[in-house]
Amino acid sequence: MADPLSWIFAEFIGGKGIFAVAEGLTRNGIARPSQHDRERGGPRAGIAWSKGAVRAILTNPCYPGYQEWNRQRTDEVLIDVENVALGHAQKMLCNPEEKWGIAERLAHPPITGKEDCELARATLAGRGSKTQHRQHARNRVCPLREACPTGCAGGG
Repeated sequence: MADPLSWIFAEFIGGKGIFAVAEGLTRNGIARPSQHDRERGGPRAGIAWSKGAVRAILTNPCYPGYQEWNRQRTDEVLIDVENVALGHAQKMLCNPEEKWGIAERLAHPPITGKEDCELARATLAGRGSKTQHRQHARNRVCPLREACPTGCAGGG
């Protein structure tokens, strides 16, 4: 495998899932990103590629050579709406795609093709979670009931 990035995109666009791509990278002995920059990534206990690392590569805006901005924003939200004295916390939220800024000219030489990056993003968006909105067959009861930090009062 000469170029792991091209291989990742080719495998994913070719129909393999993120987990299968991660397994292939691990099987072929390709070093994980955290192994290249220990100081920044910190020590990792696992020895295998994670699905999150593959997903981050497939959605990284810098690979086609164009600079993007305004993908996320930081909002101030109340820690507890019933006790405003606790103050605010910062929370990162994603902006809708139509609010992203994308440079018209290349910011640096492309690492992968723009078409491959767009196809990978579209494929990821199309796959989504198959169980995300499925209704539960029976009412689930929170095992913590009264002590539940979400205030679910024993339901959901």
